[in-house]
Amino acid sequence: HRSCPQCQNHEASLWLDRQQAKLLPVAYFLLTFTLPYELRSLAFNNQKRVYNLMFECASSTLKDFGANPKNLGAVIGMTAVLHTHSRRLDYHPHIHFVVPGGGVDKAKKQWKKKKDKFLFNQFALAKVFRARFVQALKNTALGVPTALPVKWVVDCTHAGNGQPALKYLARYLYRGVISENNIVANQNGQVTFKYLDSRSGKTGYRTLDGEDFLWLVLQHVL
Repeated sequence: HRSCPQCQNHEASLWLDRQQAKLLPVAYFLLTFTLPYELRSLAFNNQKRVYNLMFECASSTLKDFGANPKNLGAVIGMTAVLHTHSRRLDYHPHIHFVVPGGGVDKAKKQWKKKKDKFLFNQFALAKVFRARFVQALKNTALGVPTALPVKWVVDCTHAGNGQPALKYLARYLYRGVISENNIVANQNGQVTFKYLDSRSGKTGYRTLDGEDFLWLVLQHVL
């Protein structure tokens, strides 16, 4: 059954094996494109349309940066995975991309690769992603919220031969948003769970009424 931990681990292992078999002999990078807080209400109420726009705008941004001769001058590939939650289980839509540091120069019919641990400027990526996403929203009937931040967040980190990034994503692909092992207490109508604080690197704890905890989990059902 797909909901049991054993089946989830098996599915994740199969996915990881398939992806690792595709790895190229180049450096890999893990990139994360995040929607700002001001757009989360719009995203939650229009999930299919907004998530599709996120994938389209982020992937086209990466492809165009790869095609730019100043960066690589090649057609790049990528693997993208949507996450909708933070470690505290708050609604926090973002997409992780695993991108090889290489691609195909179709004009010269050559393979080109990056020779260092730098892929693209993450601030420039964020600027282009923001412009494309805002324009994409304007082209729909959804509208654009006022007072959007000027600076958005795109993270780009070197991920070695790609295996560490794939293993990171595999942990989240075939399981719920929280492991039973992270639920440390359930008493008097309240639930306490633990999480790893990304800023401090320490274990944090969050306690909520049972119905509020259920809502935290259910808001991540697509």
